[in-house]
Amino acid sequence: HLHNRLYVSWINPQGMDCILIGPQHKCLCRHKFAEHKTDFAEILTERPILISCRQSGCRCVSFEYVTNASGTSDPNCRCKHSLDNHTTKPPYKCQK
Repeated sequence: HLHNRLYVSWINPQGMDCILIGPQHKCLCRHKFAEHKTDFAEILTERPILISCRQSGCRCVSFEYVTNASGTSDPNCRCKHSLDNHTTKPPYKCQK
């Protein structure tokens, strides 16, 4: 692995640093954090850092953490529908 590996934490709406994003956490694109670009040849200075998906055909330009989406769980979005009820490309609109 490269030396400039990106580590991410999720901050809730109240500003609390709640969780370190791990390799198994899912994005709205349905791919895991480990399937997104997290290694960089140089330390990036621009913010926010875009963590694009590396999966073939995926249009995800930056990892979007889904609360409680780790492993095999299927969490609900703010709209109360599951991840499977949303489009797989930004802006991940609910289809219900």
